[in-house]
Amino acid sequence: VHFFTYDREFITQYCQVSALLELESLLSQQSLREAFSDIELSTAKQRHQQVQDYIQQMEEIWREMRWIMDALQHARYKQPSCGVSLSGFLSEAAGVMKDKSRPTSSHLEYLPSP
Repeated sequence: VHFFTYDREFITQYCQVSALLELESLLSQQSLREAFSDIELSTAKQRHQQVQDYIQQMEEIWREMRWIMDALQHARYKQPSCGVSLSGFLSEAAGVMKDKSRPTSSHLEYLPSP
């Protein structure tokens, strides 16, 4: 499954922003190396941290969108899956709920006789 097929606009914007952030990260690292005074160093650290925060946000966005790919691949998979079907599980759960909803006798009937 190719993601570009399903969400062309997202992947286009993601790639552009990702490339720009990578470039900004390299530039901020260079600024850190070139910083001479305490003020320059502080400014460079703040800028680098901000770029790293943006990169982290982009990674989170990618993980959130990635579930769509996993769902599409699972839906297109032709082999039968293993496990219990949902309908079988629900019908069994409904039977258990019916059994539990039946009135039960008083617990006093189960006390030992003197």
